[in-house]
Amino acid sequence: MSYKEKVVVLVGSYKTIPPCDSSYPGIVDLIYRPVELMPDIDIKVVSLWQDRLKAISFDKNKYFHSKRENLLFRFIPYRIRKKILGVGDANRFCYYMGMILLVQKIKPTKIIVHVDSGLAEKVKEFFPRAEVMFYYHGSILEQKFNEESWKEFVGRIDKFVFICHDQVQKLEKKFGVLPKKYRVILNAIPALPEISSDSLQQERMNCRKKYGLSQEHVLVIYAGRITKGKNLHALVSSFIQAYRGNSQLRLIIAGDPARETYGDFEYFSTLKELSEQLPSGVIQFPGWLSRNDLARLYSVADIAVLLSTPEEGEGNSLFLMESMANGLACVATEVGGNKEVLAETGVLLPSEEVLSRLPSVLITLASDREYRFRLGHAALQRARGYFTYERVAKELREFIMS
Repeated sequence: MSYKEKVVVLVGSYKTIPPCDSSYPGIVDLIYRPVELMPDIDIKVVSLWQDRLKAISFDKNKYFHSKRENLLFRFIPYRIRKKILGVGDANRFCYYMGMILLVQKIKPTKIIVHVDSGLAEKVKEFFPRAEVMFYYHGSILEQKFNEESWKEFVGRIDKFVFICHDQVQKLEKKFGVLPKKYRVILNAIPALPEISSDSLQQERMNCRKKYGLSQEHVLVIYAGRITKGKNLHALVSSFIQAYRGNSQLRLIIAGDPARETYGDFEYFSTLKELSEQLPSGVIQFPGWLSRNDLARLYSVADIAVLLSTPEEGEGNSLFLMESMANGLACVATEVGGNKEVLAETGVLLPSEEVLSRLPSVLITLASDREYRFRLGHAALQRARGYFTYERVAKELREFIMS
């Protein structure tokens, strides 16, 4: 039976749906794939226009787009932009105003706003009769509000989706007020490029050769942004201590500040200098990896480490979830959604105890192959059974219809 109400999804960041390039999956897939799995609901999606859309085929009655360069709005004075949408940046104002006009044309009864709380507030002002749901993809929402503004926001928005209970707990602790209607929906992960069984062994051999790894080496990895918020300095420092206890350990940190919006090159240089305390090749920085190269790295890795900090927070780390899906033994800090993602299938460390405990954890995992495999198998089973788009679509559909 079809659901008769009309739903519009607004993407409050510069992302394009359906996917039209080979960039890393993330919020795009987390919106696009569940929508595709709910054909019984009349859902329209409004996201950023890209010229690459011209090269792909998609349902133009379902996927609509707004531009950042709309001349109709671009020359509106700053103070008026701020008054209308609370946005000073001309590009974002054009993007959001294009969204508002499309929503007026579609006339939905329910609107889901992803990412931007400010956009959710303005949408509710423009469309007070529509039910507005705010879908937050991070874990530091409490940092964006004071007590008064949070209570006003909760009073205006009809429903909330969070991606970890830790975020709910922090909001309640700071403000003492939670939304009347909210749901926690953990993210899903896309499948990595498959390596055929016929070539898997050869691919692994090639990958090990590329990084100078023997069969006896135990590989620890991190892949993601090169930022202090991931406490990579503590990872390198702890690894150096662990290596002195087990010289079979190796570490690869994959990422490139040049591919980040606010890349911290000085921090990256500091990490490399620190790694020079060990022999060449023990700690490697291969830079940014394509999805195919990352899949190969996962296939030869043994341990994944994610040291999220409370200051930056952590929602549902794609790196952590993919590591689990590849059967790696995972170590993470008790920050944000890490605890819920791992769910007792890995090693969790208080962030303030990383330097004192991580070296011994790495030595134990490197030395105890059975323990390492047991954690990896448990992580693999959880990832395969729970981090699915079908589960996300089912939970979101139920909340939309409630």
